[in-house]
Amino acid sequence: MGGLLNDIEYADIFELLAPELEQSASALRAALQKDGTGISSVVQSLESSGFDDSGMILSAPVIDHGQAIPLVAEGAKLTTRYVKALLGRQCQDVNTAIGPLKIAPTEALVAHYRSKMRRVLNAIVADVSRARSQGLRRFYGAADSSGHLKVAQECFAEVSEKLLESPECVTSLVRMVAASARRDPFGDGPDAALVAMVLFHQYLDRPGDDRGALVTIGTAALLQDISLSGENLQRATAQHAAQSAGMAATLGASPRVVGLIRQHHTMTDPQGRPALMSRGFLTPEAKVLVATNAFTDECSQSANGNPFEVAKKLSHLAAQRYVDTRAVRILCRLLLPKLKAYVLEQSDRIAAQCTRAEATPILWPILGDKVPTVFLCQDSLCQHRTEQVSHISRPVVFQVEGQEVASVSAGDYSTCSALTPHLRALHVALQGRGRG
Repeated sequence: MGGLLNDIEYADIFELLAPELEQSASALRAALQKDGTGISSVVQSLESSGFDDSGMILSAPVIDHGQAIPLVAEGAKLTTRYVKALLGRQCQDVNTAIGPLKIAPTEALVAHYRSKMRRVLNAIVADVSRARSQGLRRFYGAADSSGHLKVAQECFAEVSEKLLESPECVTSLVRMVAASARRDPFGDGPDAALVAMVLFHQYLDRPGDDRGALVTIGTAALLQDISLSGENLQRATAQHAAQSAGMAATLGASPRVVGLIRQHHTMTDPQGRPALMSRGFLTPEAKVLVATNAFTDECSQSANGNPFEVAKKLSHLAAQRYVDTRAVRILCRLLLPKLKAYVLEQSDRIAAQCTRAEATPILWPILGDKVPTVFLCQDSLCQHRTEQVSHISRPVVFQVEGQEVASVSAGDYSTCSALTPHLRALHVALQGRGRG
């Protein structure tokens, strides 16, 4: 990867220090402006980490816009002495507008940032126990036991080293950290990269033959939200996939990586139909990346990322052809005990026996940790509808980037007399065998 380096611009001193101190700019600003006594400890931390040797040269003067006076001249080396003075001035009056700070991307500074980003990325990926949801923690535990997590972590190291070869990519990652309002500045990127590589490692027919494919999908997952930063990291727009793809292309990402980023949330085709109804619309890598993002999104949206609820929702999306069935089955086997995973797999096959094209049998319950026991349907003309009615009080909505792609509507549903007996027979047979 490569690209032309531009000046690195920070809105204020807090943004500049965020990557150095590995915390969000907003948290640093709030802490220091509340109690200016913390400035000394910040300066001591910077001194001990070699900040004065980082090669920060100002490419424009630092201006106090309130008094319209330059505080630090263009060409000056930004040291802890200047940092202390700028923090003191900024914290003395919270309404003081000092900035922006424009830094020349010298070789020494890029090397400094490269070392820091390498440490941040490696720490995130090494400590998978930090995962915020129960679903992700369960996934990582199973992937660790099977050995697939180790392969993914090794590939992630290759991904990060390849990205960090590019000075422009290094500075782009630093900008993400600086502008982030979150503790985890890369959002779901590192989790998406690990999950995608674990899945694709099992998705490939001969996983040992194409380590490069794992690096490709891992790179796409890590960069898929590169256009988002700060508060925007919380509210992705329908355009962010294309924007991130464009930025990745500018950084020198391969066409395969750019294409995957462009499709990383694609669940529908250009006609608005489920994406997998269009043969060849998504590559195998894209199918896995879409399933990965559906999984990480559901983990963050479902109550505490309940693994079985997440798995049931993904299975519903797969049954409707929005998400790849094979990828979802691999996910379910990692997420769930054998009994629950097997029930969901066989339920897909049972649902496929429905002969009415207009009917959409729903495995229920989807929400919560209960094992599904019935198939429900709202097809009033079906001969298999029964008098046993279940009322769904609120809709179950499946969203991508804030847009609804599928839902289970609220209302009355009849139990399907054709499919439900097969499901219950499956339960009886499995319990008899003592599976799970």
